[in-house]
Amino acid sequence: MLYNNISDKYESLAKNQTQAAQHLLSIIPDRNYNHALDIGCGTGKLTAALSSVAKNTIGIDFSVGMIDQAIQQYDGYANFLVKSVYDLSEKNQYDLVVCNSSLHWFKDIDVALNNIFHSLVPSGILAIQTPVKFWSELLCDAITQTMQNERVIFYANHYSNPWFHLQNVDEYNKYISKFPNRLLVKEDVTVVSKQMSIKDVMGMFYSGPAQAYLSEDNYSIALPVYFEELFITIFRRVLENIWGERKLMDVSYNRCFLIVEKL
Repeated sequence: MLYNNISDKYESLAKNQTQAAQHLLSIIPDRNYNHALDIGCGTGKLTAALSSVAKNTIGIDFSVGMIDQAIQQYDGYANFLVKSVYDLSEKNQYDLVVCNSSLHWFKDIDVALNNIFHSLVPSGILAIQTPVKFWSELLCDAITQTMQNERVIFYANHYSNPWFHLQNVDEYNKYISKFPNRLLVKEDVTVVSKQMSIKDVMGMFYSGPAQAYLSEDNYSIALPVYFEELFITIFRRVLENIWGERKLMDVSYNRCFLIVEKL
């Protein structure tokens, strides 16, 4: 599991996810929450922040490394468990459930959402932040160029995208409408990371996209042991061509924010 390999440096890499989490937290309805659940909590930074709005807060993640980091850093703010959304069996337990940069990793989206809505109390809040299909023009272009490189394209032809991505917040809202809920907030937001170096963008890549493109689970053939080194070498060269003589560039990331209330 690749996230285990970067868990000790995830917070320093995930600058864009942190920006998005801060915005999500700012638009969650102001209520007195008793029990909050953060699904895909990573190293627990947002989970800890949720403790300021909820009496009891739990963060779950399927990565042992991430949960270890969360416990080390934020144990006094929340409880953390190695657990998947598919193992979520609680009924009418939470009045706030948060999915920040995690929903697009749900492989069986309907089962995951069904478990989430069952875990919510009536009038409970589900707050989602997720990247949309064309999540970053710059990064998507760089990854496409890398996958089309003559040294990578053979493997790229055996790659299957693991993400659940829709075009915009309206499509997500329409999809979630199959579950009983009332829309409270929907926003399409471009999160801009100012003056990023190539090193910064490499960090952004490792904090998310790398977990898909470098995982053998998403290829129908075995990958050679040198594949990660090869991919990263070519990816960095592509970025260097994009940057040219510039040292810093703004990098945009397209995300949607959706907050609904369970009926």
